[in-house]
Amino acid sequence: MKNSTYIDSRNPKAVIQKDRNMEGIEQQTDLNMEEIATKLRRIREIYGYSQEYVAERMGITQPAYWQKENGKRMPSEERFGQIAQLYNLSVEDLKHQEINSVLIKVHQMQIESLRKKMSVMA
Repeated sequence: MKNSTYIDSRNPKAVIQKDRNMEGIEQQTDLNMEEIATKLRRIREIYGYSQEYVAERMGITQPAYWQKENGKRMPSEERFGQIAQLYNLSVEDLKHQEINSVLIKVHQMQIESLRKKMSVMA
């Protein structure tokens, strides 16, 4: 499955990603870099991670991660996978789900994690 990503010249904040599905038919998905960047920043802040920590976990420099989190550069498929794994989310969540839905999911996961920790302590 070959993927290509490029910036839409009509709207520099939108990224067009072309994916080939299982049948080899090309599908186009518009990704909003600004929205994805906001998701990355907000999720990282919820977890209390620094940009340096996330970058280190991804095997990249902090400035390279900063570009992704500030809408200067779209993460590659590999980077989306690494970020999703770090936060126990799906790539679909990061790329296509509405920001508020993703943030609610992150908060719910954190609440569940705290409940488990508290039950172990009791």
